[in-house]
Amino acid sequence: MIKSILFIAILLTSLIVFANSDERTKHMPFKNQFESAEDTKSRASIGYMLHRAWVQMTNQKADENSIKQSSVNIKQLQQHDFSVTWLGHATMLIKAGDLWILTDPVFSQYATPTPPLGPKRLVPPALDIRDLPHIDIVLISHDHFDHLDLQTVTTLANQKNGSPLFLTGLGLKSWFADNVVAAKVEELSWWHETKFGNANFKFLPAQHSSGRTFTTKNKTLWGGWLVEYAGKKLYFAGDTAYEEKLFAQISQNVGHIDLAALPIGAYKPRNLMRFEHMDPSEAVQAHRDLKPVKSIAIHWGTFQLGDETSEQNRKDFAAAIANQNVENFNLIAIGQTKEIANVHTPN
Repeated sequence: MIKSILFIAILLTSLIVFANSDERTKHMPFKNQFESAEDTKSRASIGYMLHRAWVQMTNQKADENSIKQSSVNIKQLQQHDFSVTWLGHATMLIKAGDLWILTDPVFSQYATPTPPLGPKRLVPPALDIRDLPHIDIVLISHDHFDHLDLQTVTTLANQKNGSPLFLTGLGLKSWFADNVVAAKVEELSWWHETKFGNANFKFLPAQHSSGRTFTTKNKTLWGGWLVEYAGKKLYFAGDTAYEEKLFAQISQNVGHIDLAALPIGAYKPRNLMRFEHMDPSEAVQAHRDLKPVKSIAIHWGTFQLGDETSEQNRKDFAAAIANQNVENFNLIAIGQTKEIANVHTPN
């Protein structure tokens, strides 16, 4: 049985490596604004992917992957005007006036097309998908499996009283048409925006990639989102590597930010991850570049996508905060809420 599982793992990881090989990425429709000559686009060897598959299957270092959780009370959230509740990984529930918004919703047990191979959820979602209020807007940063989950978006598209509006980067509308027929979708390019109710949504560039199969590498556009409501701004970075010019560009374009949600996970080993994900030190530097009133850490503690554990995340983040003398960038518990409405922009 173990040999069979390992064979499947090797086959799967071989396809993943093939998907990211130089040969397959010669003609990519979309690319990052800031390309590095050091970036070969080849993310992982077969040996490394086999290692990750084995760690996932054996649940190694499970005792180092604990994270605090809080319960979510929808009735209490209804009293908020503008707030963000972290549900785990890159999934946040946003209340903006009368609107309910989700970012990169993943409520499934696995962030993979082939469960049980691949990343398994370390902790349950802070809220059952059946207990969500009616969702008006879903913000999708990109199509990787830990950010775009077919089962979750299908459930949301078929919610009572109709589908939310899925806002995505260019290229994903056809994926929804093929896989989630009930979904209402609007695509945006970088720096473009759309209005819904009293909120404005702008799609911002990120330093990352896309692709769900070995033939769709970078065929859809990735990015982050700015949500503006009642004069306040929330920045959801999605998934991104650190690039000083990128964050300077975003800061110049959007101006003040009241709350930034920045990813701090999936950063080891650095030689494989540094062109896709920030480590905690880089996330703290991004916070300093953007100068938000406050930041919270996301994209950690839910799926072990890199070699680091949740405990290592905490240690590296604490060291980065201390080294860079930052006080307004915090780890929060899964299920914890941060209000934005009463945060004042500094003079």
